[in-house]
Amino acid sequence: MITLARISLLATLLAALGTPGAARAADDHAPVVLDNGLRVVLLPMAEARSVALVTLYDIGEWDDPVGQSGLSHLTEHMIATASAGEEWPARSAQAWMQAYPPPLGTNAQTGEDYTVVATVFRPVALRDEIAEAAARMSTIAVTEADMERELPRLAGELDNMYGGMVGLGTMNTIRATVRRMADGQRKGGVMDHLHTLAATDVQRHFDRYYKPRHAMLVLAGKFEREDALALIRTHFAPIPAGEPLPPRPERAPSLLGVTLNAEMTSAFPGAAPPYAVTLGFSAPSPDSPHYPAFLVMAADLFQSSIRAGSHRSGMSPPVVFAPLDDPGLIVFNGAGADVGEANAALQEIRERIRAAVPAKGEMVNTFAATRMFGPMLGLMEMPDSQAAQNPYFIAFSEGRRRQVGLDPLALKDALARLTPADLEACYNAVLSPARGSAVIVRTVAAEE
Repeated sequence: MITLARISLLATLLAALGTPGAARAADDHAPVVLDNGLRVVLLPMAEARSVALVTLYDIGEWDDPVGQSGLSHLTEHMIATASAGEEWPARSAQAWMQAYPPPLGTNAQTGEDYTVVATVFRPVALRDEIAEAAARMSTIAVTEADMERELPRLAGELDNMYGGMVGLGTMNTIRATVRRMADGQRKGGVMDHLHTLAATDVQRHFDRYYKPRHAMLVLAGKFEREDALALIRTHFAPIPAGEPLPPRPERAPSLLGVTLNAEMTSAFPGAAPPYAVTLGFSAPSPDSPHYPAFLVMAADLFQSSIRAGSHRSGMSPPVVFAPLDDPGLIVFNGAGADVGEANAALQEIRERIRAAVPAKGEMVNTFAATRMFGPMLGLMEMPDSQAAQNPYFIAFSEGRRRQVGLDPLALKDALARLTPADLEACYNAVLSPARGSAVIVRTVAAEE
């Protein structure tokens, strides 16, 4: 995972500097669909000084075959680093990132149901970037040398995801209970599975599925629409559509209402409290009747946690919910100096969640949710000058909204009609103790 901008709840709060306005119509920026199925979304921005090219695939970790957990994650690494014809030789992730120094950048990441590979570049490079993006959808060549380079890097990422970075470790421990994958599978992958794969296995997976029929190309920034579309047609139209995706493996039943105890070795001394506490829940999808109320509760709980001073140095953010990056999971974090304090922190989190339901007859305040999630979910427009500073945010958000089927106008209307009864129903169905799981982790330094 090579991250240009992880869009978390806290990052969204800092980004949402505008005031709530009209939601964008659902058919604004309607995609152009090529004959091979590629969806193209073009978002020219007159004030921008760079361009973001974001390729989103409708394939992710939930599509990994049983016994090959991490295949999609490894394929993402290869799309970014393997050779793509004579013009683009194999490279390390470090070399890729160094080719796009700030304020430019790169990103590649794999979610439950999507993969994204992106670059942010100067407008003068548009022709070359489109050509390379097309090559990386058509002609990458995965070699054993690529496997030898990327497998250790992937192993390092997994080490961080499952304890080296304690905040990620607790989050992914909870994920494995409330959003379980097929038996034996896990987020990021299983190294024992990945070591059984040859370069030809990854190549075959890419050749079959990482193709236009499962892809969306989003371009945002400084460019002329018709010129960009002509370049995209030239380079992407000849790519074969690809094969239909096979059915996803059946997921294992969730483990709900449990509190786990674990120990994690932090790779970053001082970056985690003695005891870390995480309570997590499977978040509703945008088509759920509970989704609008859930957004209101998530935003209010983030703000109430900050006001209560429950966030301390060395802790993960008190609430982590990334509605487009990682929309299926919400976690609440706390900390303690010992087991007693950790259990007290867990109880405090549960009580705060229950208190987020307004009393009957009270008004439901949606301002915090609209302000916090507005630019990302299309509930409000960012000022042009601000949007121009982050074309990746604009492109990724637009693409992911389309992937998850989110209608901003319908969502804004639903938010306006919320009642306390809707939040009560959301609490019972999504955020009650019986619907989540918790973990209390004793953190130790690497030398202990």
